[in-house]
Amino acid sequence: MSAIDERKEQIEYQCLLDAYNFCINNPVPQQTKEILKYLNGEHLIRDKNDSPDIINICSRNHGLKSLVGIEHFNVGSISKVTSTGKTISLHQLHKNNLLKINEEMNREKRESGSISKEVLSENIREVGSLVEDALNGTYEAYIHSFQTAWEKHISRIEKYTEQVSSLAEEIKINHIEIAFLIEIDSEFHDWFYNHSDGKKEYDNTGLMPVFKKIISIINSTSNLKKLNYIVFYNKVVNKSNQSVIAFRTGSVKSNLQKQGIPVYDFLGESGCKLVIDNIEQSVDEIIPEYHFNGYTNEHIRETLFPLYRKAKSFSEKHIPFVASRSVQHLLYIDPDNCSGKEEKLRKSKQFSKMYSKGNKE
Repeated sequence: MSAIDERKEQIEYQCLLDAYNFCINNPVPQQTKEILKYLNGEHLIRDKNDSPDIINICSRNHGLKSLVGIEHFNVGSISKVTSTGKTISLHQLHKNNLLKINEEMNREKRESGSISKEVLSENIREVGSLVEDALNGTYEAYIHSFQTAWEKHISRIEKYTEQVSSLAEEIKINHIEIAFLIEIDSEFHDWFYNHSDGKKEYDNTGLMPVFKKIISIINSTSNLKKLNYIVFYNKVVNKSNQSVIAFRTGSVKSNLQKQGIPVYDFLGESGCKLVIDNIEQSVDEIIPEYHFNGYTNEHIRETLFPLYRKAKSFSEKHIPFVASRSVQHLLYIDPDNCSGKEEKLRKSKQFSKMYSKGNKE
């Protein structure tokens, strides 16, 4: 196995270990914990990095052994489509660039005892670019990233099955299974969860909930029966917040319901762009200076108001959904039923005070 393939395999396997360790050390649904315990079996080292990415010998309590092929892939809220139609992860791109810059900083430090201003400036620019892209991630970009990656890997399910079956025959294991380990890089802050019971919850973790559209993509797969498990390992860029959800594919909605995991619609907009103007780096932190390219009156009238009215309808029908701050703000003010400008202003200030970043309700 080449050094590049070996490093790739280490990263993929580490992702499984990180998801497993999170489940062991944090409260997660019991079914999720049991699946991760099962998948974290005896790891087989192969001569070359092949598909699927990870193959483990996994055992159940009653002793039945299975050879499980685990295919790992990334999806994220920070992505773009190239001129050739390929979807690339900007999160991964920035991570790779920062890794190269860090290697150069270490090299200069070893050879000269100091780091040049040029390399320090390059590091700050790359961090600024990462922050800007992260904060401008969109729901639409995430859905597109997921669908593109999902369709690519599910189309190869026959290949994964053949590879695992061939190896299982060699080592005399009769039962095989296939799992997808989906690593989700997300930076979605300032979201509002509107639950089916009417409760509203402000969330600033950056983590991704399970969206109805994602489940729809999974359930529309014609050969889904050939896939046994799906693991969502969700994390923000610096891993300060993480979550893991794992489920069988036999009945996705039912398996999620049994774990108490709600599935949400999304009601939000992509009209306001944050622009990083400057990055100041102190010893302990990086401080960005930024401004917003705000909403036009046309965008508010043609995009935000229809979303607010849809959110109002969902609330009345007890349909769970996630809303952006702008949509939730309008939902709270309820301008269609406000008596006048002063009341709208009062409720607007009240909303901002209740749901500031340092105050959750």
